[in-house]
Amino acid sequence: MKKLCVIFLLVFTFNPNAVNAVQNEKFKNCAALNAKYPGGIAKSDKAINKNTKGEIVKSKKPFEVSSKIYTAHKSLDRDKDNIVCEK
Repeated sequence: MKKLCVIFLLVFTFNPNAVNAVQNEKFKNCAALNAKYPGGIAKSDKAINKNTKGEIVKSKKPFEVSSKIYTAHKSLDRDKDNIVCEK
C-alpha cells in the first residue's frame, strides 16, 4: 500500500504535463475564461477592480491570482486594471 501511495504522489507531483497545462492555458474569450475562473484572473493580489472610467468597483466574485495566465490574456483586460474578465 505504501508503494502505491508513493507512486501515486510521484506521478502527480512530478508530471510536467500537469504543470505545462496551467502555463499553456489559452482561452478564446472571457466567456471561456470565466467558465473555469468565474471571478476572472488578476496579475497580482494587489489588483483593484476598476471600471472603464477608473472608478473602483466591488467585484461580484473573487478573482484568482496568476501573473502567467494574466499575461497570456492581457488583451482581454479592457479597462486596464490588471484583472482579466472580472465579474
